[in-house]
Amino acid sequence: MQLRRALVPFCLALALLSPLAAADELTGDVSGAVMLRHNYYLERSTRVIAPEAGIRLDLPSATTIEAVYLIDAITSASLAAGALEDVAFTEVRHDVAARIEQRIDINGNPAAFGALIRRSHEPDYDSLAVSLMARAEMNQRNTAVGFRLNFLEDEVRQTFRGRDNTPTTMDFRERLSGVGFGMTLTQLLSRTVSAGGEYEIVVLDGFTANAYRRVVVAGTPLPEKHPDSRRRHSVAGRLAILFPAIATSLHVHMRLYRDDWKIRAITPELRVYHSLGESAHLRLRYRFYQQSAAFFHLETGEYQIDDPYRTADPKMSAFHSHTLGGQMKIFGRFLEAGRFPRLADLSFDLGFEYIFNTNAYGNGLITQAGMHIPF
Repeated sequence: MQLRRALVPFCLALALLSPLAAADELTGDVSGAVMLRHNYYLERSTRVIAPEAGIRLDLPSATTIEAVYLIDAITSASLAAGALEDVAFTEVRHDVAARIEQRIDINGNPAAFGALIRRSHEPDYDSLAVSLMARAEMNQRNTAVGFRLNFLEDEVRQTFRGRDNTPTTMDFRERLSGVGFGMTLTQLLSRTVSAGGEYEIVVLDGFTANAYRRVVVAGTPLPEKHPDSRRRHSVAGRLAILFPAIATSLHVHMRLYRDDWKIRAITPELRVYHSLGESAHLRLRYRFYQQSAAFFHLETGEYQIDDPYRTADPKMSAFHSHTLGGQMKIFGRFLEAGRFPRLADLSFDLGFEYIFNTNAYGNGLITQAGMHIPF
């Protein structure tokens, strides 16, 4: 019922906007799309249902406006928040994102400037993120560069639930701030090969631990304590090769990560895209992830009273994971000669991934289903 009540206002907004967009489409002034997606995640201690819906408008002024609404309904969050028993899908997070982008021409080269604002709310957590972005294409559009600047401001609280599922908010309030910078470069090397790279730095300051997680110290459960600051660096690269004769492309990704908590991580990934005619394509994906432990993580968990930091977070341990999955995407082009030619650009997709994970979270699976409806 909570999901249905939350989605009703957004669905009504889509119903009101669609006739306006369709009317403008008749004049050729406005185009866009409606996006619907359902996400599901399952692991040893967590189940998440996360439907989302969005709309994008492309205006004749070379402006794009996009809004997306997502809701997370989580099963295990009630236990993590101190409930005496688990009650399915009682922890709900609302997430709204809005993006605007303006495309311009600089000396014959296309460029774009944009901003993204994202607001997330749940009973014990509020998050506000703002991103400023710019990109440009040069060298007859064979080279593309991009920059982004990110800002984050979060507020962390505590909400406990009893057996009757009644929430009680405690006198606990912490903040987490962050700023980040990223840059990307993409180069077309030939008609069938392209390469790209990305660098990002993120600096966090404030409360970085979990508000509920406890660590047993000398027989006494004490609140988890992490350093109050964190500096993250990541470098990523991508090589894409197209094989026209077999309608297949191969994408090789690599990401390296390090931070001042002494965590080092490497993430190679391989994707294969194969066209199944004009109406469908298949994507297969394999991803490997391996990281070292944070400097304050103890494998034994035997912390002492005078230890400045303590953690029970599985993500602070050394672990590795394998992700295997695929996605099938089907386009509506087979309807072009039928009774509904406007549905020729419609598409929907179905994806499945399984994660083999060696940390305490255990193995997990992700399923997704989405629909893209242009107008």
